[in-house]
Amino acid sequence: MIRPTTTADAAAIAAIYNHYVLHTIVTFEEDAVTVADMTQRLAETIAAELPWLVWEESGAVLGYAHASK
Repeated sequence: MIRPTTTADAAAIAAIYNHYVLHTIVTFEEDAVTVADMTQRLAETIAAELPWLVWEESGAVLGYAHASK
């Protein structure tokens, strides 16, 4: 199921994102993002009325997509 994200998804999204931060060169970040940081990013995107979606199966977040300014 694809659904809008909530800040409760921050830990799962951070785990997915941090894999790419730590093991690839596809992000500009060099350090893992904390759950608090990801919660703030989610809140800012939601407050800006921009979409942030997650793909969920059996209660687990398996992927995400979002827009930014």
